[in-house]
Amino acid sequence: MRSRLWCFAVVAVAALPMSHAFAADTARPLFAGKQITITVGQPSGGGADVYARLVQRHLPRHLPGQPAIVVQNMPGAGSLKSVTWLDGTAPADGTAMTIFNPELLDEAVTAPDRVNVDFRRFNWIGNVSEDIRVCFIATASGIADWQALRARSRPLFWGATATGTAGDADGAMLRQLFGIRIMPVQGYAGAADKRLALARHEIDGDCGGWTTIPPDWLRDRKVNIVVRLSPSLAPGMDARIPFAGDLVRNPRERALYDF
Repeated sequence: MRSRLWCFAVVAVAALPMSHAFAADTARPLFAGKQITITVGQPSGGGADVYARLVQRHLPRHLPGQPAIVVQNMPGAGSLKSVTWLDGTAPADGTAMTIFNPELLDEAVTAPDRVNVDFRRFNWIGNVSEDIRVCFIATASGIADWQALRARSRPLFWGATATGTAGDADGAMLRQLFGIRIMPVQGYAGAADKRLALARHEIDGDCGGWTTIPPDWLRDRKVNIVVRLSPSLAPGMDARIPFAGDLVRNPRERALYDF
């Protein structure tokens, strides 16, 4: 997905026949008098949290019985905690949903010892938005573009949440495919905390969705976009920003990147 468009927030519901999940009883609508809980695998203030609350605002009128919807943040282990909750203790009656880091889908295949979840057991509602993923660095670092980043000899501190998250995978690609000297700083709860860390000069850069970068950072040139991880260009994005997939020359490494 990274070589195309990035799924910003994937919404899943505990497994049950979809014909039952959203069927309306003629006598009493299915969700009448019920409450739906959407757990967010990231802390409040980040992109996933914003999207969950957007869903909360508009989804009830599209469901039979127009149920109340509450949003509950359940961060932990790169959003794996919320997925484990949905797979285990959450009610399997359509009243429990979660929004989580889609990188877990890859890890369920490549690292099943860490992400021991069978996502085929879930029913998929959809993704709220698609975003173009980019890597950016503080202008104060003195790095203006991809060439300067490649030439940097001293390590750069990169924001990270947990092993296996999207940002962690992005940093690993920059290190292993392009030789960028990055030192990941683990433990940030989510994108909002990483933005604060960059503003405080605790870290030098990060990767994330184009639409999650504060507009004033772009307007005032507080950060430089050095590479995009998706081939598409967003409106207003500098066409000179290279696409990382085009920079991978080795066929095997390009296959890894595309995956």
